[in-house]
Amino acid sequence: MSEERPSFLAEAGWLEEQAEGRLVLSGTGGFVYSPTLQGRVMTSTVDLSEPGLGFVNPEAIAVRDEPAAFHNHGGVERFWIGPEGSKFSLYFEPGVPFEVELWRVPKDLDVGPMDEVSSGVMQRDMVMRNRMGTEFQMAVERRIDAPSQAEVEAVIGQLPPGTLWTAFRSTNLVTNTGENSWGREGGMPCIWLAGMFLPGERAWSILPFRTDRTDPDGGPPVRGEYFGELDEKRLRIADDFAIFRTDGKYRSKIGILRNRARNVMGAYDPKTKVLTVVQFGPIDENADYVDERWVTEGDPFYGDVINSYNHSGPEPFFELESSSPALALAPGESHAHESTTMQFRFADEAQLAAAVRTALGLDWAEVKKLAKWD
Repeated sequence: MSEERPSFLAEAGWLEEQAEGRLVLSGTGGFVYSPTLQGRVMTSTVDLSEPGLGFVNPEAIAVRDEPAAFHNHGGVERFWIGPEGSKFSLYFEPGVPFEVELWRVPKDLDVGPMDEVSSGVMQRDMVMRNRMGTEFQMAVERRIDAPSQAEVEAVIGQLPPGTLWTAFRSTNLVTNTGENSWGREGGMPCIWLAGMFLPGERAWSILPFRTDRTDPDGGPPVRGEYFGELDEKRLRIADDFAIFRTDGKYRSKIGILRNRARNVMGAYDPKTKVLTVVQFGPIDENADYVDERWVTEGDPFYGDVINSYNHSGPEPFFELESSSPALALAPGESHAHESTTMQFRFADEAQLAAAVRTALGLDWAEVKKLAKWD
């Protein structure tokens, strides 16, 4: 593949050849998923003639079987298991410090395919061990499909004629196949979905939050200290939403905790004029959620439901992430986490504003003002 970005269909053809990519048409565009690349949805588009909207890394795909701490294939949605941080981290070996050089992705999440048992239905047995030495044996089933226009309109409102759009949905089921229950003493995993999208110079993620509840520690509605404190160049917080810069130029991350999280988030790039909306869940207001921060202090079971991540360097991208509750599963028990990613380009700003109001519950004029998109 050349330095110039290929069209979505050319990229889909390359993914079919290199990684058993499956093209699914949806709306006016489509998406590609790959059983070979751990069931990832690799890229998507609202217009088949344009380049895709996902971050795809051909260099990593070409060497996917070689040893590495992380094979960064990309993908607008990948299935992972958390937590990444806390004393129960699955991404650091027992006893090692939280240092980037020692971070690694559990092998079953990073190497080898999922088995596609029927169209869009993939399965894999996994085993992983957390930083405290607790082993988790699980069966994973991941279903990928295209929601109907009626299902999309239930989230976004009626689509005006001429709207370009696409959508994909994943249903992710984890079953405890071990002999022991998962609980607070040894740590609990969670289902962790992350979509990797192309950054933009003036792009921001848009994260609504609840105002009727506060966090036990009395802190702000959005955590921004994962990789250092953020100023208003990177993170801006209004009364009921936050925006986070996703330009791919500064490594940073934010999160919203359980009491403040809503089951929806978004992103907008004024250059491409694409609005991305991710709806997920369910959120359990009374459940534990794991702490993803690279720290050992604090409550490891009062953590994030939503995250957005901005990645810099030679492979820039940004992420929209959601997590299930901590999985307190007895042997044989299961939990499902669903997520629907929808992308739109509207004919005019009035249509965009209506969609933001319906899907995110926000006033577009306020979002636009905070992002300085005027």
